[in-house]
Amino acid sequence: MLLVTFFAFFVVLLSMLTSLRIVKHGLEIAFIFVFLFSAIRYDFGADYMNYYTAYQDFVRYNDFGNFLTDHRSQQEPGWAILCLLSRPIGFFGLVAIISLFVSLIYYKFIKTYIPLRWQWIVVYFYMIDPYCFLIQLSTIRQTLSTAIFICALSLFYDKKFIMSVLVVILAFSIHRSAFVLFPLIFIGFIPQNNGKQLSILALAAFFVLYFSVDVIFNWLLPFMMSNDTLSDYIQIYMQETSPNTFGIGALLANIPFIILLLYVRRSKIWRSSDRHIWKLITLLALFYYLISPLSLLTGIIGRLSSYFLIFALASIPATYSMIKMALIRKSLLALHMLIILYQYILLFDDPDWVTFNNYKTIFY
Repeated sequence: MLLVTFFAFFVVLLSMLTSLRIVKHGLEIAFIFVFLFSAIRYDFGADYMNYYTAYQDFVRYNDFGNFLTDHRSQQEPGWAILCLLSRPIGFFGLVAIISLFVSLIYYKFIKTYIPLRWQWIVVYFYMIDPYCFLIQLSTIRQTLSTAIFICALSLFYDKKFIMSVLVVILAFSIHRSAFVLFPLIFIGFIPQNNGKQLSILALAAFFVLYFSVDVIFNWLLPFMMSNDTLSDYIQIYMQETSPNTFGIGALLANIPFIILLLYVRRSKIWRSSDRHIWKLITLLALFYYLISPLSLLTGIIGRLSSYFLIFALASIPATYSMIKMALIRKSLLALHMLIILYQYILLFDDPDWVTFNNYKTIFY
């Protein structure tokens, strides 16, 4: 735990020095270290060895016809083909290439869309939020699907329908949970000139989802169980449930959502009729908060929200900037950073994620 935590805060420090204009290329150096840390890891995260074993099963095929009859290659052919193509470099080489791609995508996203003074805050959330960087090291396929989705952000914004469809199909072929991205093909067509109405609808939808989550899940369960792949996931994640309550903890955790709604309602960007990339980012952040209530019942739905987590985290500095009183703004931001740190510490105490306590590399 200590090594992983030291590394995470080292990356945050490098990005902070860049935001303060003390180190010129601190963000670039930080993500080089992120890539190296990810690329050479071994047996790190609950699913790593499962991926390693499944990879060995895939690459044993010498006959392509036998490979096509494997039910896993039929369910998620994109991942299966990627395993076959990476046979010359092996599983460790595949992990290194995926780590490079993912690191580049998140670096480019932060560098392109986050103002310099806020970049270190977003890096903090990326590294310390346990459901972002750490969990991504375990959920290799979904991490790749998520990175593909982030990479295609401009396609959705520019309403490039055919290319958007192809990107979502690619992500879906790697991890079936990416089916949640199909409706987002049309996100660029959503009217973006009435933030007040959107904030009211989002708040109403949140409470409807939160307090009717049992009904919604019981309605969705037969559909999900009828799908072979989803049913496998559900059997794994059904045990990851939480009580449907709304106490002080839930209220504190949803402060960023409340501030996001105020941002959509009041910001100059949303009051303008002009299209803006930050409108798309805040829309995707809203998707994260609207899906989150459903994750109370099963971890598989929580996995769906991870596609939008980075947008929710990235929106925090901009949305909090709407708060005029500096003391309140900084206090709320510090509070949320402490909540994220608390969740980070709890992860290492979770017996299901014990492999995060011991960082090992492929070299020993």
